[in-house]
Amino acid sequence: MTDDKSGATGLWEEIKRRKVVRVVVAYVIVGWGLIQVADATLEPLRLPDWAGTLVIWLIALGFPIAVILAWTLDITPKGIQVTKPAGEEKTPEPSAQSSPAEASIAVLPFVNIGGSPDDEYFSDGLSEELINLLVRLQSLRVCSRTSSFALKGKDVDMPTIADQLGVRHVLEGSVRRAGERVRITA
Repeated sequence: MTDDKSGATGLWEEIKRRKVVRVVVAYVIVGWGLIQVADATLEPLRLPDWAGTLVIWLIALGFPIAVILAWTLDITPKGIQVTKPAGEEKTPEPSAQSSPAEASIAVLPFVNIGGSPDDEYFSDGLSEELINLLVRLQSLRVCSRTSSFALKGKDVDMPTIADQLGVRHVLEGSVRRAGERVRITA
């Protein structure tokens, strides 16, 4: 008796893990909505009476397909992938902190050496512009502005910053004004 219960419990857990229940609920709701739309629009469009029946049959035939796809496939951040069985060991996702990508960079907020509030806006804007330009390079992973700017004004060494942000390279710089000239160091 306990084997039957644990088998049924295991199957239910696997169904939940594979998110089949969500797909079934969503399919029923969307199918019901499509039937309602068909019911409301078939007569004004002067479609034959069998068109409503066809809609119901198509929705009914699509149900097992949706369940099978929900069982076998999973939507992940990397795209649609085949769902692995529950007993199979999952390889841990590489975190940004454990092994940063070779082509990854964080642009820290440039330090305003002059101290003028106007120069502060300029130095922050310069950092943001660099981030926006680097993001356009598809082969380069760029740390977000929010993460980089969270370290503004903190005295942390570069290896620690790189580990915290999960990047291989860190760009820092300074801005200072000397009369009419602006000196930018990176």
